[in-house]
Parts: sequence; structure tokens; C-alpha cells
Amino acid sequence: MVGNLYTARGVGMCRNCGFTAPALDMCRLTETCVVCAREALGGKCASCPDRRQCDVAVEGLKFLKTLEPKLDMYIDLGKHVTRLLEPYDRVEIGVAFLKNLMGLVKLLQRERKERAFPLWVASIFRGEVVSRLVKVPYIVKIDIYRPLKDFCAVFNCSGLEVPLNNLLNAVVSLSLIEKTGDPSRYFRLGA
Repeated sequence: MVGNLYTARGVGMCRNCGFTAPALDMCRLTETCVVCAREALGGKCASCPDRRQCDVAVEGLKFLKTLEPKLDMYIDLGKHVTRLLEPYDRVEIGVAFLKNLMGLVKLLQRERKERAFPLWVASIFRGEVVSRLVKVPYIVKIDIYRPLKDFCAVFNCSGLEVPLNNLLNAVVSLSLIEKTGDPSRYFRLGA
């Protein structure tokens, strides 16, 4: 049975509510964001094989929608990351990074940066990936410092621009060295 949850490539827009965001979680049945799909489908969602991942996506998107007045910075960052990663065919890696970045924003609402950043890194990457990222030589130079600086000014993560930029460079470099663009190889997706 094929699932119905998918992530829009680049910046996606819900045709029902008009919500626009990088890597928008969508439903194939309704072709809307997962929040609108949940409202439209109701109990039909219970039998979907993607139910568990969709529950996580719905909660994440509800959180994202609460930030809507500030989302222009997130969308601009998503467009920038997508444009820079397209030549490497690593847009999906960037999408996973961006979705997880909003988890850092949420964590920073209750933790100090010094504690939140390492907790976040440990929570988003699969077990052995962090040790490989520390050792990986950068074979790409993705410069998202300026859009990250703007993003962090709005979302209270100032001071993390350089580590975030370096982290994206490391994971993209590792994926190129290992010759796989599959984000599930590196990120804990939907867990």
C-alpha cells in the first residue's frame, strides 16, 4: 500500500489555505497541506500507512503556521538553499535540513542556545552520522550565512549562523562523498 504523505520539492503552496513554505508536507489524496487534508478527510486518515509520520507532520505544520507572520525569512532561506543545492542534486538534503531547523527554533523557546544546539544536532541525525560529519572534508561551499543571519535575527537563534552553515556544508559534502542524496540516510525523518 502506497502512502499519501509527501514533501513538496522546494517551496510548496497549499491550494486550499494558501499557506506557503519550503518543504511543505502535503497529502496526495487532497493535494493540500497535511493540516487541510486532515480536516477534509477526517476519519479516512486512520487507515493511511503514513498515519504516524503524518501525525508528526501535522504537529510541525501547526507550529509553523503559528509563526506565519515571520515566515518570509524561512521561505527566503528555503529558496536560497534550494537554488544552491540544485546543481549538486541535493535539494532533498536541504529540505530535510530546513524542516529540522524549525525544530531548533521550537527548542530555543525553552532552552539556551548553548544547550539547544547540541541537543538538536543529536536528535536530528541518525546515530553514526554525527561522528562521520565531524571528520568529513568539505567538498562543497554552500554559503547561506547571510540568509541564515536574517533568519536567526527573526527566530532568536543569532550566533548559530556559522555552525548551521557549516553543518549544511558537512552533510551535503558527506552525501556527495557517499554518492547518495537520500536524506533518510542522514536524518531521522518523521521519527
